[in-house]
Amino acid sequence: MATRNILDDQQYARQFKSRLFIFFWLALFSLILLRFVHIQIIRGSYYSRLSLENMMRLKINKAPRGAIYDRTGVMLARERPSYAISLLYHKVDDQKKLMETLMRIRDSEGDTIFNKRELKDQFWRARRRSFEPIKLADDVPLDVVTVVEEHITDLPGIIVENESRREYPFGTLACHALGYMGEISENDFDSMRTNFDYQYGDQVGVFGLEKQYESGYLRGVDGKEYVMVNAFGREIRAIEDMPSRKVKKGRGIYLTIDYTLQKVAEEAFPDSLCGAVVALNPENGDILAMVSSPRFDPNIFTQSSKNRSRHWRRLLFDPKKPLNNRATTGLYPPGSTFKLVTAAAGLNENIIDVHETFKPCFGSFQFGSRTYKCWQPKGHGALSLINGVQKSCDVYFYQVGLKTGIDYIAQYAHMFGFGQKTGVDLPEESAGEILDERTYNEKFKDRGWIWTKGQILNSAIGQGQVVSPIQLANYPGALVKETALFKPHLFLYSPRTNGARETWKADTLGYIDLKDETRMILIQALRAVIEPGGTGGYARVDSVDIGGKTGTAQNPQGNDHALFFALGPLKKPTIAVAVVVENAGHGGSVAAPIAGKILRTYFNKPGR
Repeated sequence: MATRNILDDQQYARQFKSRLFIFFWLALFSLILLRFVHIQIIRGSYYSRLSLENMMRLKINKAPRGAIYDRTGVMLARERPSYAISLLYHKVDDQKKLMETLMRIRDSEGDTIFNKRELKDQFWRARRRSFEPIKLADDVPLDVVTVVEEHITDLPGIIVENESRREYPFGTLACHALGYMGEISENDFDSMRTNFDYQYGDQVGVFGLEKQYESGYLRGVDGKEYVMVNAFGREIRAIEDMPSRKVKKGRGIYLTIDYTLQKVAEEAFPDSLCGAVVALNPENGDILAMVSSPRFDPNIFTQSSKNRSRHWRRLLFDPKKPLNNRATTGLYPPGSTFKLVTAAAGLNENIIDVHETFKPCFGSFQFGSRTYKCWQPKGHGALSLINGVQKSCDVYFYQVGLKTGIDYIAQYAHMFGFGQKTGVDLPEESAGEILDERTYNEKFKDRGWIWTKGQILNSAIGQGQVVSPIQLANYPGALVKETALFKPHLFLYSPRTNGARETWKADTLGYIDLKDETRMILIQALRAVIEPGGTGGYARVDSVDIGGKTGTAQNPQGNDHALFFALGPLKKPTIAVAVVVENAGHGGSVAAPIAGKILRTYFNKPGR
């Protein structure tokens, strides 16, 4: 009996060992099978790509960006060669060691190329996009590139890429019109890659014309090819039987801007003052010059990230806000430049007569319980319309405004393009504001303010509205010419690959409904402002029939703004100039001389 029990125990032990052996091998086989499924199915595409990437790499050949030229062919924006140090994370063996090696690289002045904290962030981003080149340093000096190339075997995953950077050869010239470039943000990249085939680290137009004409005109089509690489990531040769795409350069654009006129306008505007200048052709809307002050150098946005960050902070916190394009987004009371709207409304509706006089100006005007002053404390005496415009008498226009009424004044202001965007081909523009009784009551409803007839006096002399400098430049031509009010524009044409040109299609804001008699009276009034005795004599041009209007706009935040517009020749103007100088005082003494320099340059050009 004991012998039988021993035999049973031995048999049970053998069976247990057999089962344990079978279970062990089944478990081991299951683990191997699961690992196989993970590698071949779940992560198969990754490891397949990793294997291929060790032999070949998709190379993106960046397309040169199209150049920007002025109307005569002067190049205002172009490409320059540059180098970038990038990372292919899937080739990294030891991240810590690689980062330590990179931190030891210095430029010719002994400064480190990389910032340790930023490098950590870049490695983190690279890990998420392990097969894409992630830029670690851009616009790298050639001496640093040479060092990296010489030690590339000690830098697994590091590659040097050739790229182009935007360059503006004249620095601040036309900076607000041209705009600047910027790198695609992390948040926007995925959608821009999917929709527009951008690559990580690409720069795009983010302001001005660089943004407006990014697609289809300035940005080209990147080339693509697969290349064989060695163990260190060095390119050996192109793989011919793989899909590829040729580089297509950006078309580029020619602008309506005249380089000479733009340069003169910027030199004429004092660097220490803020404001804007716009010069355009009323016959077609061509913008000949656009200045916003203070200016900035758009080249700083294409420098290395270290330099770019330093300049960006300075611009961003500058109280003068140099990045704002005051020419299109700045809003100012038009002051006395608006008096021609009041005059046009009264004349064209047969409410006033050119020879009609009102109560004489003795330096102020009493309306109800309030006294409204004239800019000239001594007064101007009794005036008719031509003299009223020439002397810019506030008292005269208080009375014209009361007789004409706010509805007609607002109606004609809208007809001349105020209170609405001009449609200029730039991404940023303000509409301004023209108030009448209804819009005033709506705007100030929460404050409990209601329209009173006294508001007409302020509106009649341009103190109840706000307009932009580009609107102020577009408006004078509508006072004297019989054609439509054109949309201002900077695009002149873009060359096509077949040699043809894509030109700007002229568009209008509306037609100006003025009688011939009204127009002739306004021409006389504008001319009188420039003639001896007028307030705009500094804008006079010998042998050219010039008209204009000065303005001094009250500013609750500081000194008065100086405004002025001029145009010529009056019977058929080919140029109109508007100048706004913030906190500078009288338009005739500050803004008119700037316009005069521009006009004299324009009319004295050879061949004109």
